Amino acid sequence: MKLYTVEKISLWYNALTSIVILLFFGTMANAFKMLEMRVLIALAIFAMAYVYGRMESKAAINRVPTPAMQVLSAVRYFFHLLLLAYWYPETFEFNRYLPNLDHVFVAWEQTLFGCQPSLVFSEMMPQKWFNELMNLGYFAYFLMIAGTAFIFYFSVREHFEKAINTIVAGFFIYYLIFILVPVAGPQYYFPAVKEAGKIEIGTFFDKNENIKPETVADAYLFRELVKTAQTQEKPTAAFPSSHVGMTTILMLLLWFHTRKWAYIFAPFYVLLMLSTVYIKAHYLVDVPAGIISGILIYWLVQKK
Repeated sequence: MKLYTVEKISLWYNALTSIVILLFFGTMANAFKMLEMRVLIALAIFAMAYVYGRMESKAAINRVPTPAMQVLSAVRYFFHLLLLAYWYPETFEFNRYLPNLDHVFVAWEQTLFGCQPSLVFSEMMPQKWFNELMNLGYFAYFLMIAGTAFIFYFSVREHFEKAINTIVAGFFIYYLIFILVPVAGPQYYFPAVKEAGKIEIGTFFDKNENIKPETVADAYLFRELVKTAQTQEKPTAAFPSSHVGMTTILMLLLWFHTRKWAYIFAPFYVLLMLSTVYIKAHYLVDVPAGIISGILIYWLVQKK
């Protein structure tokens, strides 16, 4: 039974976070459920690898992968992209017990810009058409991830495995940062300040994890799609912006392997950077931090 590199990456993250859960088992509210999920994920990974190995041994005579093998192989790769929707909000289960750091970033914003760009931007451009454009940019994040994976799978197949490894490893590096750096972002922090009545809110989100971000009335299609996607989010993972960081990684992958797609994605990349601040998902300082960290993570993973 041979594991793909992306499966090994996933298992390493699974094991590392499992150790943390076991160390703090008595204090983590959903510790048992989280461990149970990790066992199921690990079993699924090993089961698919085992079945593929059996299919491979039967097809060894012809030395040509069968259609069933090709389908299972694709599932083994794309399975880990689908799992990202689970791993992302779960970072909150680790950092909810740590003192919130949003007030630090709010102070940085005020010092650097003399205001709070995440609040001012949407106030300066309240028009519905601009709001929809920004939400299009934000929603493009999901399309860019899926699109890049499919582009490499169907058009740049020789680099597909490396691309998937880079994407998944990049996400896990960001998730580890989010676990250690509890920043919720403007959409959660400012409503929390109003409710808590103080700037340093400590572990406020531990008991108020379902605090709702501000909503926009009479929203159009992409705003509604973004709101739907955000229903699975938690007050976590704001610094650095993984939306900007991961799309930076995607752009670098496309630039070096299929440049025409990099040009096609470029407008959405720019819109995404603007939209993260406009919809209050991130502070402005999160954007350059996302770009720089994305470049560093890309370089680090490509060297391995």
